[in-house]
Amino acid sequence: MKQHKYTPEQIQFIKKNVRGRTYAELTILFNNCFGASITGASVKWIVFRYGLLEGKLKYNTHKYTPEQIKFLQKNIKDRSFADITKLFNDHFNLNFPEKSIKTACTYRRITNDRDTRFKPGCVSHNKGMKGFNIPGSEKSWFKNEDVPWNWQPVGSERTNNGYIEIKISDTLMPKYKRWRAKHIVMWEEVHGKVPKGHVVVFLDTDRMNITLNNLLMIPRDVHGIMCNKKLYTDNIEETKANILMCKIKSKIGKLKRKNGG
Repeated sequence: MKQHKYTPEQIQFIKKNVRGRTYAELTILFNNCFGASITGASVKWIVFRYGLLEGKLKYNTHKYTPEQIKFLQKNIKDRSFADITKLFNDHFNLNFPEKSIKTACTYRRITNDRDTRFKPGCVSHNKGMKGFNIPGSEKSWFKNEDVPWNWQPVGSERTNNGYIEIKISDTLMPKYKRWRAKHIVMWEEVHGKVPKGHVVVFLDTDRMNITLNNLLMIPRDVHGIMCNKKLYTDNIEETKANILMCKIKSKIGKLKRKNGG
């Protein structure tokens, strides 16, 4: 759309008339004065572009007169908002958007009493069109042998939330199951499946350092204590000692709860 080029006279006109008017009113005034057909958005842009804003100005906050309200109440019945907007604008020689009329009616509880619910016996507009395709669209259909642009083969790696993930399948569903944390896969290849209630942690806190001597499986409650007390360090032996301490603390807690202590 070609942008309207404002003359110095037009800019001065907007500056002179912007105070106390809505963008809708200012747009109508501008178009009537210069025989133009610019939109409210265009007027709003020029106001802020040249710093012409003065006073309190709101977009589409027209104060409806009693005559206009009575007109809406009298003529809205059984009409859509699109129809009543056109009727309103034609009658009062205005150019209000449908949204403005709808807001005014909703605020004043003016309804058109139209029942737009789908009634028994009515036929939908798309009945019998299941499987309909626009002629020629089959040229852009995805073929079975086509490969998506972002497809990666099994064994590919990616980084997700700071963890390295490895693709383990092309068929598992849902698709997120096709990727697993690489350190979990490496651990399970040597030690078997990680049992429920346990996690595999990085002893030096470096998620990129995926080696067996840097991984350790611990109970989830012990992991919680370690995180809460901030006992993970970049020293593997120190972290192991802290884990052992937390295991003892967790065991003591469980015994106390079991004995009602």
